Amino acid sequence: MSVNNTLAILAWVLLAASIASAQSEDRPPTKHTIKFYHEDYPPFVFNDNGVVRGTVADKAKDIASRAGFEIHWQEVTFRRLLRAVRFGEAPGCAPGYNKIYADMEEIIASKPISWFRGSVLAIRREDSALFSRFSNVDEVIRDESLRGAFLSDVDYTGVNQGLFSSRHIILSGTDTELARMVARGRVHYAPMSAEQVEYLQTKDDLSNLAVLSIAGMRPPQTVSIICTSRIQQEIMEAINAAIIPVGHTTPN
Repeated sequence: MSVNNTLAILAWVLLAASIASAQSEDRPPTKHTIKFYHEDYPPFVFNDNGVVRGTVADKAKDIASRAGFEIHWQEVTFRRLLRAVRFGEAPGCAPGYNKIYADMEEIIASKPISWFRGSVLAIRREDSALFSRFSNVDEVIRDESLRGAFLSDVDYTGVNQGLFSSRHIILSGTDTELARMVARGRVHYAPMSAEQVEYLQTKDDLSNLAVLSIAGMRPPQTVSIICTSRIQQEIMEAINAAIIPVGHTTPN
């Protein structure tokens, strides 16, 4: 090979390397990834054939995009979610939880991201007459002719959990599992959010569910993204800066 050919090839190599370097510098930096834990919590957060969707999930994705990071979703039970956010590796977060959990010293909460309409009892439509004599949820729980289902490790704000007895079912599962127990007549009622019951009513096997609004249940409230308190300050600041204020009006 002649000297001239060698020099020409070397020039092309240097030019290609220079172009590649310039293109690399022009690319935006890789976004930081944050692990977001979620439970099966429709219609707020749920796995739809491998894609995490829901009203709260979509808000979290939008916030993440504007804050400059990507979400790595991991589905866990509620118990594991709470443990992971409190004691897991930083950064770790979960969207759609209220002040009860944000008050734990290992957890820090973002600004509110959404409103929840409050808690109700999921009952069977055909059982509606059974509840007409009650004025508050404590009376329902006390009534020995009725059986309820509850999730363990959940703080049912406003509900006197000291009234739970052996006739009630308390399990570590999901609200959807509780709803199926109600729909199939295994229990008479289960507490959950109004949005959840209305969403589950659209499913064929749960279409007989009805919403019972009764005094003593959790009122409407805002929810936030909760993260481990060990999360880097700049990440939490970016999350808060990307949140669109939810306002002070409770949802209808």
